[in-house]
Amino acid sequence: AVALYETLWANKTPIESGEKKSACAGGCPCAEKQESKAVGDQAVLIRVNEIIRQSRIVLIMKGSPEAPRCKFSKQMVELLSAAGVSPSCYTSFDVLSDPAVREAIKGVLAWSTFPMLIVDGALVGGLDVVKELHASNSLNLVPEATTATVASSNTVPAPVTQAPIAAATL
Repeated sequence: AVALYETLWANKTPIESGEKKSACAGGCPCAEKQESKAVGDQAVLIRVNEIIRQSRIVLIMKGSPEAPRCKFSKQMVELLSAAGVSPSCYTSFDVLSDPAVREAIKGVLAWSTFPMLIVDGALVGGLDVVKELHASNSLNLVPEATTATVASSNTVPAPVTQAPIAAATL
């Protein structure tokens, strides 16, 4: 998680990364607020990493697969079903439930719209990308190993630090 935090915040200005401004070195309230924000930001980034890694296939959406709250999320669920991936085969996260996580996911994955499809911790893309993959019969989400083998793995995944994968590499 620390490596993720360092990677994501390496290119931020001191204020954006939560560091004290030199004028605030005396412990003034604004420096304390910035320190608190940095701790909060790190917690959000850790939460984003947990969400992205919670299963092999993760759908970041508005609502849930059973009750999508926008037409794009509904279309993504329908595309996954058409590709043979039922909601029981993936996990989802409702970005409307946590605004801080919603904004952080956009930055972590370098993708600004929802829904987002993540496979093996890497961004596949949004609805347009998944539509193209489905139309070209390239949306193969069935793993080589069985679901039981994947679910029984005792390894802890590494933090997400990779760039989004290109659609062609699926």
